[in-house]
Amino acid sequence: MRFDYRSRSSLPRLAWCARIRRGAGDIVVDHGPWVETGAHRFVEGAWDGPFDASLPSSAIACFGSGGELVENGVRFVTPTHMLERLHLIRRGEEIVISNSLVFALVVAGEEIDPAYKYYHFDLMTNMRGYRRYRPSVRTKSGGEVRVFMHCNVFIDQALTIHVEDKSLPPEFTNYDHYIGYLRDTVRAVNDNAEHTARCRRYPPIATISSGYDSPAVALLASEVGCREAITFGRARPGYDEEDDSGAEIAAALGLRVLEFDRLTYQTLDSFPEAEFLACGAGGEEVVFAPLADVLGGRTLYTGYLGDAVWNRVSRRVNTELLMLYPGGSSLTEFRLRSGFIHFPVPTLGYIRHPSIYAISNSEPLRPWVLGTDYDRPIPRRLLEEAGVPRTAFGRTKKAITQPLWNTDALDRVFTPRSYEDFRRYAQRFPIFGGGIDRLTFRALRAAYEVNLRVNWRLQALGRPLGIHVDERPLVSERYSQELGPSALTFHWGVNRLRSRYAETAG
Repeated sequence: MRFDYRSRSSLPRLAWCARIRRGAGDIVVDHGPWVETGAHRFVEGAWDGPFDASLPSSAIACFGSGGELVENGVRFVTPTHMLERLHLIRRGEEIVISNSLVFALVVAGEEIDPAYKYYHFDLMTNMRGYRRYRPSVRTKSGGEVRVFMHCNVFIDQALTIHVEDKSLPPEFTNYDHYIGYLRDTVRAVNDNAEHTARCRRYPPIATISSGYDSPAVALLASEVGCREAITFGRARPGYDEEDDSGAEIAAALGLRVLEFDRLTYQTLDSFPEAEFLACGAGGEEVVFAPLADVLGGRTLYTGYLGDAVWNRVSRRVNTELLMLYPGGSSLTEFRLRSGFIHFPVPTLGYIRHPSIYAISNSEPLRPWVLGTDYDRPIPRRLLEEAGVPRTAFGRTKKAITQPLWNTDALDRVFTPRSYEDFRRYAQRFPIFGGGIDRLTFRALRAAYEVNLRVNWRLQALGRPLGIHVDERPLVSERYSQELGPSALTFHWGVNRLRSRYAETAG
């Protein structure tokens, strides 16, 4: 077998889609101009090994995706975190696989089903971790898109699909061991991203806020040559304080800060919400839309998943990469178009969360414990020992992202042009397929609420006895919210992005 590369300047810079036909010797790979290609592999992203002497499939930490020729088949690589995925569609004697859901749909000649209103829920099951996320979503034709996360996907010449486990990091014994692992891996990933054998190198840039996670990540990034940090000056309303600028911390770390307003995306006239909603995760990273030129050709260091990994008090100590919310999961299409590598540093070693949690609660970390609801001694120690004043960060929990889904206020969070376009699109598709459909939903919605309250009561009763009760209801989470026009925001986003990949339609 061999790769038949077809570079297209019209495609997003880092997008790729491979077509594998039973019995054919060539694997056709349509790809954007910044995808790194070679005789035996193609890749977009960076990992913790030398770019010219290692394979992303064997990496413990991989941030991006690609494919590798192996004996009797081809192996495709996902990131080692749960924020992005691969998408596979089987059509007859051919398999289509891509790092973009929309790209896979277009090449396979498939569409999402406008009658199905639960795509957001299906695709947000990445929050359940790599063992329990929903493995496929339906298409209009009655077929399916299989999704793969935190694994390698081997496809043999008979088009049989084999899912392979990722390599795992060590158990962490103490703070120095864990921080040493973070520093070593950050350096290895940075060396890979900036390797001279690349067609394009990706120097670091970090996000920074007044919280815990991104400042700690920015510190680690500064140790490998990062000199710039992005901050959004104001958090979204609803928190104890809205000032979320990381400028003071950036100055302490020697970083030049680039400050942005989180609502600048609303001044854009290019349907900016669409590419974030098309990922099926709520679209909340739309605040990054104005930063395409800033981020293009960079490795973006972020603190995503710090809330799950570094909290001192947690009811979700796990080895499954659980997420508390879908933050970071809406960046894919924007990232592929802009051309940057996303490096959520807290995901390093997260699969060993029990040992990280033990470190957070260990005696050596006690001087950095505040005893508040917002308490993360690992990043606090890291920052304070670097000279960042205790009062400069981690005072109150805030967020700067803008959820675009599950809201009745779409007219206030969308740009005017996007809202009008979405409104016209949504008018074509009724929310319910008739009276029976509406009544069925209402009944299941009520059952979900009862199920949830019973679970809460059982948890409260079982906690003093040390009995664990699964917090997930038996009734599907898709019935946790009312259905309204916002259920169609994913459909609108996918429909808007199809033209981006139209040249490769097969």
